[in-house]
This record gives sequence, structure tokens and C-alpha cells, in this order.
Amino acid sequence: MVDDINSSMANGEILVITGSNGGGKSTLVKLIKGIEKLISGQILFDGVDITDMSITERAKLGIGYAFQQPPRFKGVTVKKLLNLAAGRNVDEEICCKYLSSVGLCAKEYMNREIDSMILRYEQIQMCL
Repeated sequence: MVDDINSSMANGEILVITGSNGGGKSTLVKLIKGIEKLISGQILFDGVDITDMSITERAKLGIGYAFQQPPRFKGVTVKKLLNLAAGRNVDEEICCKYLSSVGLCAKEYMNREIDSMILRYEQIQMCL
């Protein structure tokens, strides 16, 4: 259950949501994306109420959903995945900041291929 959430993000900012199993992280993201429907309240995006918009309409606004399990494509590095998630080329300093914020050593992980990151604690979840 997700209850009484109020949050905002600056343009270009990436938000990482962490917490225990069953804490509502996935449900919150599904509500924002439109996969799940709100019982009450509203969701504002750039000041526009998107609560009743379809998944497709939200996608056109740039709202996406990334699954916990990263894609298994040969040659996709962590840096490439961060660029894909951000929808633009992110400089190395910003990539380091994102990786460090989730407890990963940026220099060690930046150029690693996602396929080589098979341990659960090494997986990255990104939601925009």
C-alpha cells in the first residue's frame, strides 16, 4: 500500500528509490507510470495532472518504467545503461555520482558490462 506520498524532482534529476521488500517501491513507480490506478489523490507532472492519462500518453511525456532485472544485451555497459535511462549522454562525473549514491564504486562499475553483473546486490534499478 502506498499512502500519503508528496515528492518533487528537478528537471534532469534521477531519483533512486530504495527500501525493504513489500515497502511499496514498485507500486509507487507503477502508479506514476499508469500501470496501477490510484484510489485517491493525483499525480502531477510538470504541473499537469496526469492521473487519468493512459500509459501511452505518459510515455509520450517521457515517463518510463525500468524493471529490476537489467537487460541482458552483450556489450551494454553500466554507463550506457545510465545514458539510456537518462535519455541523454550523461558525463562521467554524474554517472559516478549516481553509482556512488547506490553504494557502488563508480570506477569499478562504470565500464562493466551488465551481463557480467550477475550477483543480486550488483543489479541497478532505475525509474524515470
